[in-house]
Amino acid sequence: MPSNRERKLALREKQIMQAAAHLIDRVGYAGLSMDGLAEEVGIAKATLYQHFKNKDEVLVAATLHALTHMGAVLGDGRGRAVEQLRQMMRHMMEAGRLSQESPAIILHDDILPLFRHNPAVHSQFEQVNENLIHLVQTAQAEGDIAEDLPALVVVSLMMTNIGVIKGQMVYEGSLSLSQWIDYTLRVFFDGLKPKPSA
Repeated sequence: MPSNRERKLALREKQIMQAAAHLIDRVGYAGLSMDGLAEEVGIAKATLYQHFKNKDEVLVAATLHALTHMGAVLGDGRGRAVEQLRQMMRHMMEAGRLSQESPAIILHDDILPLFRHNPAVHSQFEQVNENLIHLVQTAQAEGDIAEDLPALVVVSLMMTNIGVIKGQMVYEGSLSLSQWIDYTLRVFFDGLKPKPSA
């Protein structure tokens, strides 16, 4: 069992990773700095350096955390594959906006080059991707997703749709976040055709 000090250190590191994920949404990779990160978390820069050597190390840790979280959500295995995919998308969109998790960090194009050569991130990303592809293929076999659609294309479009919810446009209209998520999932899984009347 971890000591009180170890729990506090782990909590602080999680706060730092969450702040990095939120900051990169606002300022991008180039605008992210250790000074800005320390200010966002509300700690001294020296304290930040006790946890991470530089911003790349923080982003790698935050990405690994997000991928691990995503993998855990995928590990549920209950129900039809298409419903597991729908629930994963809902969870990731809600987590990116409502909770302290920041899964959308894995969608930032400007930081992807940092991770292509990081074996731990690459391995974790590949595992999550393989699990998603397997779920899509299972949904195709169950007749819930068209068999002629390449699973990789479906997975890529799922990630794109998860990323849409993190955009500011979600808050500019008369729809709530919950409504945005519901409509996004409906369009993604059910298409644009009108719902049949009951």
